[in-house]
Amino acid sequence: MANVALGKVGGWEQLLFSLPEQHVNLTSYQGSTLLFIAYAIVCSFPYFNPILFQRILMAKDEKQATQSLAISGLLYIPFYAMIAVIALSAFLMFPGVDPNTAFLNVLNYSLPTVIKGIAISGVLAVIMSTADSFLNVSAIATTRDVVAVLLPSRINDESELRMTRAVTVLFGFISIYIATMFYSMIDFWLYFSNFWTPTVVAPMLLYILNFKTDIRTYLTSVMIGFCAIILFRYSVPEDFVIISQVVGAVVTFISMLVLGKYLKRLSRPYDRGLAVSRA
Repeated sequence: MANVALGKVGGWEQLLFSLPEQHVNLTSYQGSTLLFIAYAIVCSFPYFNPILFQRILMAKDEKQATQSLAISGLLYIPFYAMIAVIALSAFLMFPGVDPNTAFLNVLNYSLPTVIKGIAISGVLAVIMSTADSFLNVSAIATTRDVVAVLLPSRINDESELRMTRAVTVLFGFISIYIATMFYSMIDFWLYFSNFWTPTVVAPMLLYILNFKTDIRTYLTSVMIGFCAIILFRYSVPEDFVIISQVVGAVVTFISMLVLGKYLKRLSRPYDRGLAVSRA
């Protein structure tokens, strides 16, 4: 699809010649330097994707996990390059096109009928495989990390399986409803990452440093992190609210360290399985 779209606009030279300079030359950026730094921080911040950790835990050993991450990282380069070609071609073929429909417009315009059907099936397969991974992780976490902890005597293998199925369906419907509330997936991700980073990313960072704290310190720190997010979002220009989730994670992390040390609730798990412990 990327190759055909590139041919429709006249090839590489015509594509690069026809695009505005700011689309092909990073040094031509004329916007706010602080805003550029904010986007760079957001894009480079570790969000600890649960699907990524699910894949890592499926590896048979550390060597296989490391090799898998390295190979997938290399494969991302041509993958995103093709995505960029399609996006830039859409910019030329359909000036002013809605970003949410640009991909489908290029697909409909550039591919013949039979190949178009195969491409649509492939896109749907990618979407479904990603969605079911998120739903699976969410349902298992809810069942094992919440219900099984609160009601351990009422959970067995059979009830856990039934509950996981029910939670998967419930989360699926909730996700569909929430998705209709946002205009783009970027807005959706930026908004809900404000809930993810204080509750998950901050304690994960603490654990990577081989520290842990008690539940009261954790909950108190999370509430402080949420307050920091709200305060930050209402005290900075609208363009900079994209970094609020990073602020929330940092504030929560620092709160757990400070409160844990002050209340003497900070300890080391001494987990020999942690790579950082062996280092």
